Amino acid sequence: MQKVFMKVLCAVFVLVFAAALGGCGLSKQQVQQQLKRQFQQKMNSAPLYQHFNITVTRVVLFKRSPRTYDGKVQIRAGDSRYDIGVEVETDGHDILWQENVLDFLPLVGAELLRELGS
Repeated sequence: MQKVFMKVLCAVFVLVFAAALGGCGLSKQQVQQQLKRQFQQKMNSAPLYQHFNITVTRVVLFKRSPRTYDGKVQIRAGDSRYDIGVEVETDGHDILWQENVLDFLPLVGAELLRELGS
């Protein structure tokens, strides 16, 4: 009886341990926070975006599958706000993302109009 109890106890321990390891990873909120930080760093450091003085104000993601998200990054440049589409993949610890560069066209167009009006 004691051997059966020990086997059951070991099996339960293995299941709990496996579930804990499998459950470890980034939550959606953590992915959003990491994306917001990385996106802001890119806006501050990439020569293409630096002169726009962009501030990331919000990130909203929707889970497409267990490891992929689609969403929007809301940015502010001057008095205007723009939504930039993003696709995000995660391995549970790191994220890989790509912005939709076409979503920057309204920002670039507004800047161009300002320069032409000056």
